[in-house]
Amino acid sequence: MITVEEKSLELAMVRAAGQLGVTQDALRYRVVEKKSGFLGILGRKIRIEAWSSDEVAGQARGGRNQHRHLDAKLSKSSKHMRPHVASLCEYLSRLCSMLVGSSKPPAIKTHHNKERVIFEITNSELGAEIEKNVKIAEALEHLMRKYLAKIALADETFHVFVDCCGVRRKRERSLISMAKGLSVKVVQSKKPIVLNYKSSYDRKVIHMALENDRRVYTKSVGIGHNRKLLILPVKKST
Repeated sequence: MITVEEKSLELAMVRAAGQLGVTQDALRYRVVEKKSGFLGILGRKIRIEAWSSDEVAGQARGGRNQHRHLDAKLSKSSKHMRPHVASLCEYLSRLCSMLVGSSKPPAIKTHHNKERVIFEITNSELGAEIEKNVKIAEALEHLMRKYLAKIALADETFHVFVDCCGVRRKRERSLISMAKGLSVKVVQSKKPIVLNYKSSYDRKVIHMALENDRRVYTKSVGIGHNRKLLILPVKKST
């Protein structure tokens, strides 16, 4: 188990997953402390304790009991999430209907991963659009977070992830595989590689994939649409 402190829950989850060397789907965590800071903005911090699902399965009996106690707390909180998840499903369904221009709402399934909920949309037309432009899914997530802030209490919020026909998780696997292949090229050539990914989530996936690769490191440069991700070789000390 590790402890991570960041400015937001999303950043804390990304950093924790990177340190543990797992994807966010395999991440388990609980919020230890929240600090709102001045005017609710400046100095805002959130601290979480995080562990991987594999770690939970491989713990000794004492460790299992400890994690089972934590999981019980998270499972208990998930009961309070259920009405919000149902409301979010209805809200997402309306958004998707408007996107595809259909009065018939698409089917949406939810997968609970502790305090993270994956919303899986079944619509081939929308899936094709998200495959071409992942920012559509990210925009849906942004709207859902805004909606969730209106219907839920501050301590009942949870992370939402929108996928359609599995295209985003398929993209994640592709990005991870590509990142590992590029790390080998960087090590062999001893030269950095520049990646021009517009999606901040894509950059996060690549960064997480190489977080524990001691031969290379990643670095983001640029601002806004010109933001780029660099994979650089680690210089050996002489």
